[in-house]
Amino acid sequence: MPKSIFIPFRLEFNNSDRDDTTKQAQVILDKIDELLNIGYTQVGITYSANAKQSQDIRTCYERGRNITGTSGSNQAAVVQEVERLLQTTYQRLLGKFRIIPICTMTYSGTFNNSDLQTDLIGAKSFLEKEGHVLLGWQNQYTGDNYAIGGGVNRSLPINQKVTPSQEKEIQDTLKDLARIYPTSIGLSRVPAKRDVVHPDTREQEIGPSSSLLGKEEKRPKCPCGCTTM
Repeated sequence: MPKSIFIPFRLEFNNSDRDDTTKQAQVILDKIDELLNIGYTQVGITYSANAKQSQDIRTCYERGRNITGTSGSNQAAVVQEVERLLQTTYQRLLGKFRIIPICTMTYSGTFNNSDLQTDLIGAKSFLEKEGHVLLGWQNQYTGDNYAIGGGVNRSLPINQKVTPSQEKEIQDTLKDLARIYPTSIGLSRVPAKRDVVHPDTREQEIGPSSSLLGKEEKRPKCPCGCTTM
């Protein structure tokens, strides 16, 4: 069983592409497929969530279910498409994928720091189990940070969203996980280049082995929303 690893996972988005949501979902699922093929058992991806989403996602998995029903725009739309494909062309991956929510806002009442802390603990716990991979969602605007917060957050009252210090805590926690669970402690065997054919579009892209080590790979630009719903 391979040791768990954290992979900074950069996905560039293109809002002018009407197929962006499906393309990004396919990139995520193809990455999961690659990682499972070399021995990992479960793959999660960080997700910028509101309080209700975080609670619903945790409850879903605690009850042994695999489809959370997450929906919305930006990252939520991509995750929704991932779950749709898991029930159609990517059924073989059902149960192997997990959304790892990071709560940054609430639509009702006052933002509760305990929701954030629960999610940060959840991200750490996910990697404490052997054979897990956590993909840290990034895009072309995040630099070395992760796509958590922003968007809708900016228009919310101060009491309904994370503070600047909490935002820093989120980024520091994810960077710590990348340091504690580097790709170098994972499987030493990395597969050679192979062609990955998307089941829906039949478009072919090359998935170089370096992508498994968190290095940037050449692929068609895919959309990523770093904002919460």
